[in-house]
Amino acid sequence: MIKVGIVLPQDGAKYESILNLSRKCEELGFESIWLYDHLARSKAPFLECWTTLTAIARNTKKIRLGSLVLNNTLRHPQLVAKMTSSLDAISGGRVELGLGAGASNPMEYQMFGLQLEEPATKIRRLAEAVQVIRRLWTEDKITFRGKYYSLNGATCNPKPVQKPSPPIWLSAKGAYMLKTVARHADGWNYCNSTEGFRDRNRRLDGYCRDIGRDPRSIQRSWHGGFLVGEDRHKIIKMLEKQPDLLQPEEYLKRNHLIAVESPEEAAAILRRLVHEGASYFMLTLPYTWREKDALRCLKLYAKKVLHSLK
Repeated sequence: MIKVGIVLPQDGAKYESILNLSRKCEELGFESIWLYDHLARSKAPFLECWTTLTAIARNTKKIRLGSLVLNNTLRHPQLVAKMTSSLDAISGGRVELGLGAGASNPMEYQMFGLQLEEPATKIRRLAEAVQVIRRLWTEDKITFRGKYYSLNGATCNPKPVQKPSPPIWLSAKGAYMLKTVARHADGWNYCNSTEGFRDRNRRLDGYCRDIGRDPRSIQRSWHGGFLVGEDRHKIIKMLEKQPDLLQPEEYLKRNHLIAVESPEEAAAILRRLVHEGASYFMLTLPYTWREKDALRCLKLYAKKVLHSLK
């Protein structure tokens, strides 16, 4: 069964709008909602990922709640394990933990004086973090000796509601990161153009077979969104009048938004990705700082895309 979630960029959006959109996603039958993890992306307000997800959890009933993706360099994995198990308890077992190696936005590191590590170092650190988190969820007490993390008789209580644990998603494009997905993840998220998905999906299958893992045990997701018809022109004009938000082309790029002529064209792109191995879609909802337009696009996703895939 194909699952469809909605990504709600927090750029300039008020909590009330994010909550209303989350409730509408639940009402329309979407699988999940996902928030970004950034300290800042522009001059506009940007709600913090985990506290916002927690508030949404108390005001929704069944929709799943995901991070796309938590920056591993900002938090110790023991804290992430504790945060996730707590939110899983609060939400009744609805958490999807998305993790990333970090530094997709170097401005944040410069702004707050954070260390910017080499990509290979960040990926090795992430691989250790995933091991620590999963063990804390599934074992009573752990001792861990790694290059980046060291734990002595560490515990995580309460354990997550979901058994054996909440799903862990890793975003990956390159070979080293895809190998990390094969070894440690429950789900793989690809957030670039649609053209590279098939090749990387096949590589991931090969990396799974290399270590004796069934490739079918990993969910495959594509993250992106669509601007239908005149929406690309409309949103660019709006962003030009909103100097505190990301500049238009940067907004489109960071949210992986593709211009299409019709909803049917968007649905056709997604069906092609299904044939190439995708089993999950995380669709970016544009206009989240302007609730009326965001709701219009969300209803279009539900009517023309969600129903088509199901």
